[in-house]
Amino acid sequence: MKKLKSRISNILKHLNNDLYEREEIISVSLLSALADQNIFLYGPPGTAKSLISRRLSKVFKTDNYFEYLMQKFSTPEEVFGPISLSELKKDNYIRKTDGYLPNAEFSFLDEIWKSSPAILNTLLTIINEKIYKNGTEIKKVPLKVLISASNETPPKGQGLEALYDRFLTRLHVPPTNERSSFELLLNSGGASSEIRIPDNLVIKNEEWKKWKDEIKKVKLSDETLNIIHAIRLKFSENNKSKSFYVDVSDRRWLNATILLKAGAFFCDRDKTNIVDTLLLSHCLWTTNDNRKKVIEIVEKCVEESGFDTGISLKSIDDEKEELEKEIDNEIFYSNDIYKTVKLKGNNEYFEVSKNVKKNNNNYDISNSLVFYIPYTKMKSTKEF
Repeated sequence: MKKLKSRISNILKHLNNDLYEREEIISVSLLSALADQNIFLYGPPGTAKSLISRRLSKVFKTDNYFEYLMQKFSTPEEVFGPISLSELKKDNYIRKTDGYLPNAEFSFLDEIWKSSPAILNTLLTIINEKIYKNGTEIKKVPLKVLISASNETPPKGQGLEALYDRFLTRLHVPPTNERSSFELLLNSGGASSEIRIPDNLVIKNEEWKKWKDEIKKVKLSDETLNIIHAIRLKFSENNKSKSFYVDVSDRRWLNATILLKAGAFFCDRDKTNIVDTLLLSHCLWTTNDNRKKVIEIVEKCVEESGFDTGISLKSIDDEKEELEKEIDNEIFYSNDIYKTVKLKGNNEYFEVSKNVKKNNNNYDISNSLVFYIPYTKMKSTKEF
């Protein structure tokens, strides 16, 4: 087996440059692209989702990158290309696809669920069969990986389940959490999507195709299979008790194991191990409501198999939410925090206690004094 771990590590260093708290997201995204799996980035606007996609495309030897922000009134022409007027005169309904998704090797579709059914139905065919029907011609698309993004999961009852299921990797992309990372972000002036990956690291088409075949040869270890069975059992128990519901198709389980095999392959191993199964936490959740529960089940099953990471993804998410609540409470006050007392003709004053030390015959004496500062002087810039 060719040694690839060092090369992938060097690629990740370039991808993570000037980005903060995005290491896991970028690592799993790159692994998914290498494993020929589509990616869904879930999170609010302004969290570097499009930047991650643009950077990821630089890793592969390609010039065909397509990006589009979906809207309610988006038309197929904006995604698949305009109708050729010269062909239309000949009664041929053919699109000019150069520079559009059918000719792209990498594609990023932002706010994907806001698009029209006409676009999403065609998209499903492209992802499913890697073909695009252009008039009477059926064209094989060169698409390596499709990355989509949204701040919501697809709404129920809209017939989007089949398309959503084609995005194996689902990554939560929250705002920056740690204070130190946030300050580094502010001081950096912003990261650029125009990074340069050294030529010796760029992945060529021949390599990518060869690796895909070799990934399939990686064996699933007994430990990996036991964990998968344990997770399935937990899901079944929760579905029956109706504590929460998550449905994982056989296709999704199959593709998830390909991701696990890829994790082993690019760590220079010919068999999966227990650590690889942690990737399942990015493959099995369906909505924000069941995301944390799924992560908890995956981590619990891994831990019970004899491996304790010492890190709980669910706990990190919980801590983040608590921190956000604390920040909200600190910044946004519903009550007046400057309490006052009324003295002398009902005038308002701030009451301030202060310990004052003074020297009396070589002994330090501490007195607690109370000052009353007039409310009217609150914004005064002069002494009073």
